[in-house]
Amino acid sequence: MIVLLDIIGAIIAGTMVIITIVNSIFNIQQMNYNIQTLLSLNTVGNEITEFIDLTYLESVGRNLKSTDQIISTAKENEFTFFTKPSYADTVFTQYTITAVQNSLEQTYISVLSDSVEVFNSLPFQIKESNIFTYYIKSGEDADGHIIYTSNPNPNLADLEQIFYVKVSLIFIEKGWNKQQNLTIEYPVVFWRFFKNNYLNKLNI
Repeated sequence: MIVLLDIIGAIIAGTMVIITIVNSIFNIQQMNYNIQTLLSLNTVGNEITEFIDLTYLESVGRNLKSTDQIISTAKENEFTFFTKPSYADTVFTQYTITAVQNSLEQTYISVLSDSVEVFNSLPFQIKESNIFTYYIKSGEDADGHIIYTSNPNPNLADLEQIFYVKVSLIFIEKGWNKQQNLTIEYPVVFWRFFKNNYLNKLNI
């Protein structure tokens, strides 16, 4: 009888050890998956933001005259501006960078060139659509340094005084958690100074 109890006890102990090992392996796999997802978001998020910044935002007001309209829309979720391939060109190109939510409730970044989409960030999504904060020239201090005021929704009169923008993006992807839904987030924040607009105002 004692021997039988010892055998049963050994089986129970062995089963618990096996369960512990299986759970540990599962947790390690889960952790590894989530880390790989975060690293992927890190890489893709940086590539997308760099592409948008250097391809589009850097060109705001390029080759335009001081009398030309440079920015036409400045909202938290949408930014529309003009540029030209060269100073001699007479045709303007209008770009719109916007945070869009589709019928699947996916929020993503879309870039339009003259109302035609030329880029979107799908399948990579962002968490929020309010991604832009604008900085407007509001005056100068006693030393002649420009004072800027932040505004996520400037009025029409302030559009020509927007000299830089902060772009705040949170890229998201589904993670792995056996107990509940898990969302992996990777935030990216960057600023772009509109040097073309600034120089135009100086008539340079």
